[in-house]
Amino acid sequence: GPVPRSELLPLHGLVAAPPLPPVATAYTPEAVTPAVSGRTGAAVSVFVCAARLTAEPRPIPLADVVRVEVSDDGTAPTVTARWPDGSEHRIRLSAGTAEVEHRAPAGTAPGEPAAPG
Repeated sequence: GPVPRSELLPLHGLVAAPPLPPVATAYTPEAVTPAVSGRTGAAVSVFVCAARLTAEPRPIPLADVVRVEVSDDGTAPTVTARWPDGSEHRIRLSAGTAEVEHRAPAGTAPGEPAAPG
């Protein structure tokens, strides 16, 4: 059957790193675990990575699944994730908290699924 695999896509503040050594799991005798790395700086550091576990033979490239932008208004960093259906999530980070806001695609009522694209 399909073999599950995990993927990491560094999106902000991170770079791809060599995978970790293979280990046995419940699914396979040699699972390869992807890795990323980043460095903290003198200012606030924000790291964003997309992660996926899939057994799809030809999944949509992870880079096409989400677009991420990190901004900082001087009081708190904000991470904005935009999805293929036009919706987005905004996460405003501050000391010990994260405020999450969801925006539906234009022309979609709250709670209504997006039209197929």
